[in-house]
Amino acid sequence: MIQQGVVLMIVGMGVVSCFLVLLVFTVQCMGSLLRNTGAGEPEVAPQPIALDDSLMVAVAAAKRCRDS
Repeated sequence: MIQQGVVLMIVGMGVVSCFLVLLVFTVQCMGSLLRNTGAGEPEVAPQPIALDDSLMVAVAAAKRCRDS
């Protein structure tokens, strides 16, 4: 009975190990394929910060509060 349990454990661990090795190999292959065929990151121009009156008032109020 114990011998059958040990055999079952070894077979199960072998199957899981083979699956994990296959999974790692597949992910590496897909990564290299996608890296070579990808268009890359799209370049996005930084947006300028719009300074309106409410932002200036908030900054002035915070400075005045901090200085007090």
